[in-house]
Amino acid sequence: MSTQEPQLDQMSPPELRDFAKRQQQAAADALAQAGDTKALQRENVLLKAGVNLDSPIGKLFATGYGGELTPEAVTTAWAEVAPAAAIPPVVPAADATPAPPAEASADELEVAAARAALTQGTVGPAAEPVLPAGEAMIGAFNDARKNGRPMEAAQRAGLQELMNRAVDGDETALFQKPGEPPQVARQRWTEKFQ
Repeated sequence: MSTQEPQLDQMSPPELRDFAKRQQQAAADALAQAGDTKALQRENVLLKAGVNLDSPIGKLFATGYGGELTPEAVTTAWAEVAPAAAIPPVVPAADATPAPPAEASADELEVAAARAALTQGTVGPAAEPVLPAGEAMIGAFNDARKNGRPMEAAQRAGLQELMNRAVDGDETALFQKPGEPPQVARQRWTEKFQ
């Protein structure tokens, strides 16, 4: 028997109500703390798996992931959703500038330095300009309609294009920029499509 049971028997009804309220509040606080702990543990596992929670795709993934919460499982799922994001970026070495030949002239040294400055951090030819996600969505819809697909299938094709762009991290596919109030995002998109 606990020491409180005899005291509870001796309490008046108002004292019992106060005691019950304190106990309920303590239980609610404990549940909230447990929820905070679970959220922090989830975030920790996502970060250990390499999910960038600051990127739009990382936020979408973190919100939608419902699988096993182990770094291995999250890494596997993250690689399926965002293959490019799951690969660690290649960081050039600090002294990545190729050494010119010993007998190089001043002009050759200048050309080598300019070449190194122009190519530092690049991985190949420049990418072609990409259509904004909204225009790509409309294009996918129009293509589907031209190919004789029903309205509903064309709508799905357009939305699929938009979602693919969002998953790939295309900021034009996201209606609300990080930290932007919803009213500002709504106004920006209203002005854009009027």
